[in-house]
Amino acid sequence: MDVSKLIKQVYHYNVYFTPPRPKRFFSVALESLWNESCKGIVYAFDGHKNVYTNRKLSADILEKEIKINDEYARHITFKIKVQATKTGHVLDLELLKR
Repeated sequence: MDVSKLIKQVYHYNVYFTPPRPKRFFSVALESLWNESCKGIVYAFDGHKNVYTNRKLSADILEKEIKINDEYARHITFKIKVQATKTGHVLDLELLKR
């Protein structure tokens, strides 16, 4: 595996959804939040609680209400909170290059 072009660090955030269901829409809701509030920042979401970004967000906590449509065109409203992890949210990827 070639890791020579790997970025030096990523940022780890916890993400909370209210209501906590239906989980199948979490990725869609988070993508909508990202398109509105975090343009230019690449992210990876595990589908549950963890988000990793290539750049630090402008604030340690990002909260927003997002409305999406389900497969029947019904509106679903999620309150999403993205928060820096308490254990230090910078992950050093330089260790992988050694």
